[in-house]
Amino acid sequence: MERKEATRMRPTMSLPLTASEAFHAERLQHVPYVQMHQQEYCTTHAMLYTEDEIAELSIASEQLHAIFMKALRLIQDELPDEILMQQLGIPVKLLESARIPFSFSGIARQDWIKGPEGWKCIENNADTPTGIPETAYLAEQLLADSRAAVYSYETHLHNPSAELEYRLQQALGEMLDQYRELGFGRRVVCSSFANHEEDKANTVYLMRLMQQLGWDVEYCPLEELRVEPARGLIAYDRPVDIWYRLYPLEYLMDDLAPDGFPVGEAVLALAKEGRLAIINPPQSIILQSKALLAFVWACFEHHDTLSEARGEPLYSEEERTVIERYLLPTYLNETPFLEQQLPYVQKSIWGREGKGTSIYGEDGKQLQTEDTIRKVDLSECTVEEQEEVMRYYNDQLKIYQQYVPMEAAQLVTDEGVIDGFVLTGIYTPNGRFGGILPRLGGRITGDLARYCPAAVWKRTNI
Repeated sequence: MERKEATRMRPTMSLPLTASEAFHAERLQHVPYVQMHQQEYCTTHAMLYTEDEIAELSIASEQLHAIFMKALRLIQDELPDEILMQQLGIPVKLLESARIPFSFSGIARQDWIKGPEGWKCIENNADTPTGIPETAYLAEQLLADSRAAVYSYETHLHNPSAELEYRLQQALGEMLDQYRELGFGRRVVCSSFANHEEDKANTVYLMRLMQQLGWDVEYCPLEELRVEPARGLIAYDRPVDIWYRLYPLEYLMDDLAPDGFPVGEAVLALAKEGRLAIINPPQSIILQSKALLAFVWACFEHHDTLSEARGEPLYSEEERTVIERYLLPTYLNETPFLEQQLPYVQKSIWGREGKGTSIYGEDGKQLQTEDTIRKVDLSECTVEEQEEVMRYYNDQLKIYQQYVPMEAAQLVTDEGVIDGFVLTGIYTPNGRFGGILPRLGGRITGDLARYCPAAVWKRTNI
């Protein structure tokens, strides 16, 4: 397994830029977190893709998005609460709001890897995806600076994420317009924790896109919001009509005010009562659950039986072909892999940044990976905080996904060689391909992974 991973290499390119040239003050206003966890996060290297790869990922990501949305509707309309709780892990506090249907999905990012059998989508980050400013803004800045030095008459360093800002703004406009048609007011408030640099930058970036559309939008930190049952969600002493939050719903539902008032449940109640519109909408918790991948795979494996019981096909023949080609076998227990002696990955359904994820070999024993890039940084936490974090993820419902070796990649820097494995994020705002977020991390991509802008050697007509 180690040799297979090492022989599949994703090409990279060192851009002709120093760190000071690449990350000057103007750019740091948009992406202030080029350094994170006491190390470089944004690099002056490009992750290279072919035109054919981008074309395939563009089509496949949109096809999978449609499949996920069809699964969402089936779950919302036909499955009882017990199934949502027991097999999809939807907490009881989120059940009612998760069932509120919206035609749009919001801003999402699928995570893909390329293995021996081609591209595979391994996760769908549909609630609070990040990485937006570096992909929508910084990538083009770095590639534009580099083109003069690497330009030739036959090739051009192309940015496959060039349309991401437009696609994000288009999706936000569609959501805002639909909320207005449903009777919500025009006051939009965007929130994250004020002291979380990365989350705030992502939030402010989207806020500016909404402001450009002519909406009344302002930023209010999560810690300054409050709920008044008679007036609703309050920011700066005024009710909020539409709320963008870079804050996971599974965290929000348990939030308490300093006086013990269940502010999270109160916010969800406002959404259920139609008094507060939320971006992404609460139904995104179903799309975010990693158990959705197990549900889709079960629909694929038992398609004929389930379709006969419903009286109509769950998925078309084309959709089943897409599932088989681009998704991995995923279950709610490890038995299928143990029986076939196949390696697999165990994931907590609300796992983030590699937390709650482990790899197991053909014998069912956990593999101890020793990657150049660590998967999770808990070094700044106390022992008690580390134990609490690990307990939170370990206590969650798990999925079990077939293990596929990831591509390796290497960055040659002045400080030395950085080896790692490539995770390719694909943004799908409201179901449309938007752009590519490559990260170089461990076999389990964590919060110490490094960002490289995606680039394509594209032939020109010159």
